[in-house]
Amino acid sequence: MKDSELDALISLLGDPDPEIFAEVRSKLISLGTSILERLEKHWELSDDPEMHYRIEGVIKEIHLDHVCMLLEQWAKGGCQNLLEGVLICARYQFPNLDEQRVRRYIEHIQKDAWLEVNPSLTAMEVVKTLNKIIYRIHGFHPNTKDYGHWHNNMINEVLETKAGNSLLLGVIYLIVAESLNLPIRGVNLPEHFVLAYLDDSSLGRLFGSSSQPRIFFYINPYNGGSIFSRREIEAFLTRLGLAKKDEYFYPCSNRTIVERLLNNLMIYFQHSEQKLKYEEVKRLKQCLQGAGS
Repeated sequence: MKDSELDALISLLGDPDPEIFAEVRSKLISLGTSILERLEKHWELSDDPEMHYRIEGVIKEIHLDHVCMLLEQWAKGGCQNLLEGVLICARYQFPNLDEQRVRRYIEHIQKDAWLEVNPSLTAMEVVKTLNKIIYRIHGFHPNTKDYGHWHNNMINEVLETKAGNSLLLGVIYLIVAESLNLPIRGVNLPEHFVLAYLDDSSLGRLFGSSSQPRIFFYINPYNGGSIFSRREIEAFLTRLGLAKKDEYFYPCSNRTIVERLLNNLMIYFQHSEQKLKYEEVKRLKQCLQGAGS
């Protein structure tokens, strides 16, 4: 579509006829992210509050469609890259997210870990070294004052403030561990995301195998990387009145981690009575689930 044709179409967003507006809005949304710059220009040139509102609505819908598409592509690609998955989720709240800044800082942490972790270390020594780098040197710590806030589920925000919930602190830990080919995986424990340090020889038994991988110990990313045992998970589940399901003890997939992130957002927006945001995140979750069905 030529710029002149697009400009004419955008100008029709101000039409008072509801049917014309709905048709124009639908057409513009179908054109996708390629028209965002033009929409923003029209917003700047207009001094009509109603036109501003309508343009903002179209921009928001295009952005939501784009994030949905990215989640679908990530899922269809096998959810291999956890960092990519959480970055896509961050784009929902931060359309102009500086991804390269996030990646550079993650690479900085990974490099620090690479310089100190070596094959001669025991599993305990590896975790002790990672804990020193992540929690002492880089200063990551739990957000105990506002645990449920949506900011704690955005990787860019957690990297900026160094504070997060168990999920995002665990995600950072996992991404660093993965870069070193360490057998550390996430465990989708209710109310508290944790990590498991696996026996290398059992990695092939993940996801879909009839036998479970052997776990040396668990790691609590919300408590400075402290180490604990299966017995403590069992006691935790007993306090919650929950059954001791395998999924609470064994590694989960990257897709499950991202679904949990979206669930966290839905819970926050529901409790804060932000119904529109709740429905938007619900749609993102459906896009992710639909792509894997």
